[in-house]
Amino acid sequence: MVDFNTKAPTGPLSNLYSSKYNFNSLHFPNDLGQPNRGHWVNFYFNVSENSQYIENKTFSYPNPSGSPTSYSVLNSSGVATTLLSNAKNNLFFNDINPKSVTSGINNFINSNAGSSVLPDNFNLGLGRQTKRISQAIALYMPDSIKFDYSIQYDVQSATDAFGIWGFGVQAGAGVYAQSQNGQGIRKNVSQSAYTIEAAGTILEKSGTIGQGGKQFLMNKSGFAINDQLAVLFKGVGFREFEFAFTFVPKNEIEAENVENIINTFKFHAHPEIGSNDISSLGRYWSGMSDVDIDIIHNGEINPHLPKISTCVITNINIDPSPHGWSAYKDGQPTIRTLVLRMRETQILTRNSIAQNGF
Repeated sequence: MVDFNTKAPTGPLSNLYSSKYNFNSLHFPNDLGQPNRGHWVNFYFNVSENSQYIENKTFSYPNPSGSPTSYSVLNSSGVATTLLSNAKNNLFFNDINPKSVTSGINNFINSNAGSSVLPDNFNLGLGRQTKRISQAIALYMPDSIKFDYSIQYDVQSATDAFGIWGFGVQAGAGVYAQSQNGQGIRKNVSQSAYTIEAAGTILEKSGTIGQGGKQFLMNKSGFAINDQLAVLFKGVGFREFEFAFTFVPKNEIEAENVENIINTFKFHAHPEIGSNDISSLGRYWSGMSDVDIDIIHNGEINPHLPKISTCVITNINIDPSPHGWSAYKDGQPTIRTLVLRMRETQILTRNSIAQNGF
């Protein structure tokens, strides 16, 4: 079992405290890392570089009753930011020199407004400008994690898409085909579906017959317009995840640890107002955090499960009395449930699946 109270523990959770990140971890339950708890989930927090809680490379949580809890701001960024900034040829702005573009924007603004706006190192890529902090939360493996890949296709009508142009092309081709087969053009044209459709369209547009009258006329003659449906690729959706945890602390100390875990997720799920720009007068949201997630097996990332890229927290559901109210003497609930819903910030492609294991 790992001793979370030491600065450099050994055992399967020691990776949380490695020199690479020097993480401080909140965790549940206490026996995480034992043979019966060999699977768990690590949550790492990436904070916005414009957060008002960052000062001198330190991120500090407010504490109304005492000194704030502080963590180091690391040089590393979130998984999605790193991957997107390294991508080539397929992402907006990634092949453009950001410094030269930023300088050009600043020169334009400066010549018109008298001051520059963007820092020279402003990132024009799609990745969010965040930095990881030296804090992690390690929780037991929930009973269910689903990986939902959303590939989007639309069903569209070629008849509607090409409109009158398509009607003209198909009608002309049909008449030509009939003439080539030696059929009488005049007879076939006068009795054809094209003629009835054209007449129905003119009558509808003029108001002589109501909407739908054209279809009625065609059906009376034994015809119906074929929508000529096609399945067209539209795009790829963001994956979404739900993590459901039940906390049953053994005592008040574990209950307080659970409360700290829940409060940390709540804190990072919400933005700030104004941040360091006091002149904005509340006009802008800022300071948004995101989360990186690793599924761990015996101290290593589980290679048999898909990786998860950087996520934002979209919903938190907390129930302090899932089976009726019960509390310790200090008022801490004896059982709580926490449901986290998250959405990935990176669109997956074949490359990210083949090369990065998503």
